[in-house]
Amino acid sequence: NQVAAGGVADPAAFVQTRVTYNNGGAWQSLAPPAVDVSGKPISCQGTCALHLHGSSSWDTGTWETRLGSVYSHASAPGVILATGNVGHALSFDPTKVNTYLSRDSGITWFEILQGPHIYEFGNKGGLIVAAKMASLGPATKLQFSRDEGESWEDLPLAREMTVHNIRVDPSADGQVLVVHGTDSQNTSGDGDPDGVLYTVDFFKLKDASGNAFAFPACDAAADYEIWNPKVPGDADGCILGKKYTMERRKRDSCCLNDNDYERTKTTSTTCACDAYDTECQYGAERLVEFGECNRMPNIELDKCPALVGQQYPNSNKRMIAGTACTGDRAALGVGSFKVGDSKSSKKREKKSERGAMSEATKAFLAILIVFASLAGFVYAYGRFDLGRYAPEGVRRAMDAVQVRIDEMLGRRAAAPAGYFEPLGDFDNEEL
Repeated sequence: NQVAAGGVADPAAFVQTRVTYNNGGAWQSLAPPAVDVSGKPISCQGTCALHLHGSSSWDTGTWETRLGSVYSHASAPGVILATGNVGHALSFDPTKVNTYLSRDSGITWFEILQGPHIYEFGNKGGLIVAAKMASLGPATKLQFSRDEGESWEDLPLAREMTVHNIRVDPSADGQVLVVHGTDSQNTSGDGDPDGVLYTVDFFKLKDASGNAFAFPACDAAADYEIWNPKVPGDADGCILGKKYTMERRKRDSCCLNDNDYERTKTTSTTCACDAYDTECQYGAERLVEFGECNRMPNIELDKCPALVGQQYPNSNKRMIAGTACTGDRAALGVGSFKVGDSKSSKKREKKSERGAMSEATKAFLAILIVFASLAGFVYAYGRFDLGRYAPEGVRRAMDAVQVRIDEMLGRRAAAPAGYFEPLGDFDNEEL
């Protein structure tokens, strides 16, 4: 999320969401869903885009102010859950925030629940469990979906609670989830609500009549699809020089994965370089999303030492760090020019080196003069007994300095009368 122009007075009113598919080489806004959860068209005034809450909306504040952040899991390839709103900028008002889902890595979004919810994956990506967030008050039910948010089934709670979070095993493989929060109707007498924890086992669920839920098991031949993540506007389906192919469950297959289900290994092939594998070189910028890189008129390239003497592409682009594509010349173009004059650059470097040496020599001489003056003073102090003219405190301090210098130089002062010097204080030569 970024703060748009005009956000100096109140930055929170200008936060907008951007997404990148090529390590920051280009950024774009999120296309809003066409209809809301009830099927009604979504309309807004001015710029209309989808804006989502990030980790800062979840990690800060209290349970009553937190909002769910962008969330995905390896068990559900391409599926992203988030809370946010459609409009000019991100809203922090819970009554204006809804819950959204994308199943193509953020290109297309759907509104799946009205209001902000907390969510979690289960059953190796075959389940999504959600509950109303504490920012909207206590929840009386949980909801779960087997078709990635197209339809929901309710699980009434025995007692309403303020939900804090929904948890599952780290791999999201299991069918057992834990819902925890606080009892909004009861306290322990100290003014704080009691903690509440529910466990939900989807293999032991029963309906209102006491009958067990009958979840169909997924069929390996009919309920899975091969999916290839893509970049908006790029039909090749390559991301940072790689085209990925992975298996996932179809959205309209409302089955549950078997405990022993193992997703086929993700495969990848290398792609040829194109514009999506590039970003603007120093001194250039894109005026439109995924457009050409245009030189910035107020930037002088030879002011950048790292570029002086280097070849600078006429396309004003460079390869993005991390891309694995092949054939960068096709993406950068064949024309280039050398930044600055290499000869004059070397002269400037030599002149700079001479200047640096001159400054170092001056500093060394200054330090040498200071130490020589100090040594001369200490010698004169001891040789001519200048201490008799100094106050008692100064004399003691100078005597201590002279003793320390004598020790450093290996000179031993005469021991006072009656003082026994142990043999350990003498070196071999003196013995």
